[in-house]
Amino acid sequence: MTTARTPLMQEQRNRTASQILRCLLRNGPQGRKRLTAATGRSSTTVTKVINELLITGAVVESTPTPPRGAGRPEVPVELSPDRVVVGIHLYFNRITVSVHTLRGEELASVVHRQPLSADDPTKDFTSTVAGAAEIANELLAGVPGTPVGIGVATGGGWQGGDQTGANQWRIQEIEQILTPRMSAPVTVDTNVHALALEQHWWEHIDGDVLTLFVGRSIGIAHMRHDALQLGRFGRGGSIDHLIVPGATQPCSCGQCGCVEASCGNFALHSAAVRQGLLPPETPLLIMSGSPEERLPALEPLYLERALHLGRVLPAVIRMYEPELTIIRAAMNEAEWEACAGTALDRYRTITGTDTRIDSHTITSWPRASAALALDAWLNQPLGS
Repeated sequence: MTTARTPLMQEQRNRTASQILRCLLRNGPQGRKRLTAATGRSSTTVTKVINELLITGAVVESTPTPPRGAGRPEVPVELSPDRVVVGIHLYFNRITVSVHTLRGEELASVVHRQPLSADDPTKDFTSTVAGAAEIANELLAGVPGTPVGIGVATGGGWQGGDQTGANQWRIQEIEQILTPRMSAPVTVDTNVHALALEQHWWEHIDGDVLTLFVGRSIGIAHMRHDALQLGRFGRGGSIDHLIVPGATQPCSCGQCGCVEASCGNFALHSAAVRQGLLPPETPLLIMSGSPEERLPALEPLYLERALHLGRVLPAVIRMYEPELTIIRAAMNEAEWEACAGTALDRYRTITGTDTRIDSHTITSWPRASAALALDAWLNQPLGS
């Protein structure tokens, strides 16, 4: 007679499976003895969980390694090449989708441009998200492999889209629309969380790392070792209403000098219109290009933003005291030097010590989105 697993037993099983998969992701094929040592579990438990992972197809056995002495050769296990993750990035004028191996290699991708209504915050929302599911399913049909998860990162964050509140990407609604249309679990989160997970799992930036993303939205993500630190509501990462030293622009919250009112693309767009550098009807998208695509007349605004970020960043770093802070933003060399130089000088003045700040470019939004799915699967590979 087989005894059904209790929730606690299943949780322990998932924890061991997660440790095994993380070890394989980092170190490649491993034998059972090394996995037992790495997880700290008993050899019996590790063997049973590996057998379960073999049955589900999450791992496969690879070529046996010759023994160093007497005895049978050990048969390593490795992540299955037949399992994939899907990334969907929703932006207000396009959908990008890609399929990746569990190690982040891209197998297929597609970009679908679809401008949304600027005057109706609900128009096209359901059909656009449902369309993203169709694109993802079509892409999957042409790629060998079974998806373990679908990751969705949202342009503009979960709080809203542009100044009028239009084109909001609402996390719970996206999950509700996508889940019945996809063949694997759906994970929806913010851009900055996706970037933090991508650089952790696939770019091997480990340890205690704080990531700052600057774009239409501004947010932070804190990775401590293998775990994304989340707030009470499971999101966290908003610094919109921290005060930037020296900034005076009024904010919608009633304060002056907030990060939201000083550093986001909305703030730059408003400043450009206010100074007569752009006509009021100019789309916000003009603020989202690479440094090479920008209008030269707007360069002083971008440089001012870099200085604002450099002034507020030390306060953010002081809250977390990470080993490394990474800025993910479209900056040219002058902006980066202004931002990092101001932040490092101010941090040294405040604390009397130094900190580490680095900059990374954003190469693929759907790849970052796929990292959300990978992380969710790694946390619960054997299901609930």
